[in-house]
Amino acid sequence: MTHQKNHWCLDIQDLMKAMFGLNVVYENIAEDDRGKIGFYSDGVTPLWIFKNGSRKQVIFPEDTVVLDSFLLRSRYITEKNKTLGHEFGHKIMFLQAPGLAKACYRSELDTERETGVEELHEKLNLAELYADKFYYGIFMPVYLLERVLKRYNNGEYLTLYGRFMLSDEDKIKLQKMADRLGVSYEDLFHRFKKLKMFNKKPASAFTGQLMEMGVY
Repeated sequence: MTHQKNHWCLDIQDLMKAMFGLNVVYENIAEDDRGKIGFYSDGVTPLWIFKNGSRKQVIFPEDTVVLDSFLLRSRYITEKNKTLGHEFGHKIMFLQAPGLAKACYRSELDTERETGVEELHEKLNLAELYADKFYYGIFMPVYLLERVLKRYNNGEYLTLYGRFMLSDEDKIKLQKMADRLGVSYEDLFHRFKKLKMFNKKPASAFTGQLMEMGVY
């Protein structure tokens, strides 16, 4: 198909609107949990935001995705894409299982705030995990991964030493691939690893190379 030959980074916001009627708006989210940066509205659950100098609760129409306005800054494009993909995943899940429909958040861990058991359960429940998997699948499908490998590494897998180590050269290539796809380095690394799309070598092979170069 033409789009599979020509595109790299998904225009997810346009897709969400055109095919599923999802409206995306940007607000200064002001929940007690400062890690909440995305919200999928069910038309009933209120969201705390800052508006006109004050903090207030607003009920957004159903099928509205609210993103924190800081995500509009260009340096947060990968975080914006991940949050949109996550909330889009909730919409797809609700279409498959309408009984699960409810308001959902995408949260980053707020390290300065104590997280209760109930909140932790909310962050780690199956619906949230499904939404994250949807993001990985829609932004990093296998055919796009094969395409960036072809562009930046002659179609060959990068080499993973042990569980986490890459050569400096491969780190640079992976970052270029991530930039091309509009995702973070960490998420692309995780995706390649999950799909077993690394050439794997033992960690000792990496340390052996360092010793040969005189790095101890």
